[in-house]
Amino acid sequence: MSMLAYPAVFLLAGFGLLHLGLVTNGLAVLFAALPLILTVVGVGLAWRFNRSGAVFAFLALGLTYLVGAWVPWGRAVDAPEAQAVLAILALVLPLNFVLAAAIGDRGVLTFRGILQLLLLTGELTTVFILVRVSLWLGGPEGAASCNRAVAGLLSSNFLPVEATTWIGLPLSGIVAVQFALLFFLYRTLRDRSPLDIGFGGALLAAAIGLGSRTPQAVDVYFTAAGLTLLSSIFMDSYRMAFLDELTGLPTRRVLKADFKKLGGGYAVAMVDVDHFKKFNDTYGHDVGDQVLRMVASRLSKVTGGGKAYRYGGEEFTVLFPKLGKKAARPHLEALRESIEQSGFNLRGQDRPKQKPENPKRPEKPKIVSVTVSIGAAEHGAANATPDEAIKAADKALYKAKKNGRNRVELG
Repeated sequence: MSMLAYPAVFLLAGFGLLHLGLVTNGLAVLFAALPLILTVVGVGLAWRFNRSGAVFAFLALGLTYLVGAWVPWGRAVDAPEAQAVLAILALVLPLNFVLAAAIGDRGVLTFRGILQLLLLTGELTTVFILVRVSLWLGGPEGAASCNRAVAGLLSSNFLPVEATTWIGLPLSGIVAVQFALLFFLYRTLRDRSPLDIGFGGALLAAAIGLGSRTPQAVDVYFTAAGLTLLSSIFMDSYRMAFLDELTGLPTRRVLKADFKKLGGGYAVAMVDVDHFKKFNDTYGHDVGDQVLRMVASRLSKVTGGGKAYRYGGEEFTVLFPKLGKKAARPHLEALRESIEQSGFNLRGQDRPKQKPENPKRPEKPKIVSVTVSIGAAEHGAANATPDEAIKAADKALYKAKKNGRNRVELG
């Protein structure tokens, strides 16, 4: 399932439960407890997986829900304390999410982590003072006056009333949520991180819950937010364990697991970037990493039902579960040609620093050719185990290099 599908599924499920009237009394009690349960579970898992950013996102989500429990959602939405608390929560929740993601995984009990904890505690204390202490000190009239002032300050609206009332959030909250969602969209497009998708999806669900201003909707949408954030932690952990960080291809661990699913009649190919060490020494490791990413992107598009893996270093593996080595060869040849023909554009900043022959003439990008050598073998009597098939493919790869490189050899 796509990373974007999880937030959508939980959000649509919550919408369906509410608008189809499927939340019975028993489910309502469950949903009232789920946001806090998910907060405890999420904080524990995120801490265990060293994802301190997710720890603070869960704490912000749980504290927002807990503080929102003081708001008389069902009794009087326009009550001064309800307006003040809603305005504060709608502003600080997205900002807390952005802060947690921007600081990243720097630890919980570190200087930055303790500052974040103090910030969350300060926000909770501020709301408590507004809602409770102002009542004790100034009585009902003083508390109402204080809450109206806060709500008015955060709800100042220069837009037509019709443009924001349907959302249910004050303008400051709308702006903060939109800013945070754009922030996570940018990070998602840049890094494709499951956590960024989870942060954005959870924030959207929580914002819809706050804007709905009904106890049942708040419970359901905050549950959806917690599930979204929790699923992103699992997806991020899976990516770290089973996907290569540099290329995005499955790792050798996944290859071994996939081998166990096969009975027989498969082909395996070992792919090695030609002259990679020389290329790395000439142009630098950053350019070498770019070459590996380029080769991996071509390998991921291999035809014939093949699947590519990062084996290690500049070596890759392609597994054809339903083909023999002869049937796999045309697909490997097409793969080799696509890499050779793609070329690699060396930008000026990637090239070795040297004095240009003509400083007035703009430097043209240099295109270098990247090629790979491929050795393929198949499972059979001679190669009865996956390890034996890989060794045979390695021998064929060595033969391809010995015979001039940039070619496919069968073992």
